[in-house]
Amino acid sequence: MFTWEWLTETFVYEDGWLYLRSTGKVRGTFKARYVKMTIQGREYYMHRLVWFYHNKTWPIQIDHADGNGFNNKIENLRECNQSQNIANANYGDMRGIEQRGGSFRVRLKINGQRISYGSYQELAEAMKVRNEAYLKAFGEFSFFG
Repeated sequence: MFTWEWLTETFVYEDGWLYLRSTGKVRGTFKARYVKMTIQGREYYMHRLVWFYHNKTWPIQIDHADGNGFNNKIENLRECNQSQNIANANYGDMRGIEQRGGSFRVRLKINGQRISYGSYQELAEAMKVRNEAYLKAFGEFSFFG
């Protein structure tokens, strides 16, 4: 495992990327929804390296505030817990809403607990209730805010 001193001596941060000081090149590959780098034979997510570079600590989890896993600018990264990280993920407009016959039931999983917010005849009303519940539970981490 490398140290923060080694990382900052070997790489320079610019606009969400870590560049080798010696060559000025990025050593990253695009994997699924994120960028990974191989350092000393081990793969790391770029966003975790950028966080470590700026904060001198390894994060437990990192959330991309704008939802873009390729945007590793430090101002777009924030440390979070699992529930906050999932709350900011885009799973579609119907997330947390189940259609049952002619009504729409709002049920959310918050901090590992499933909570029901009732059934509504109109989808728009169910979405409004869902959005308010997410905003109340997750604040700035809410995708529906």
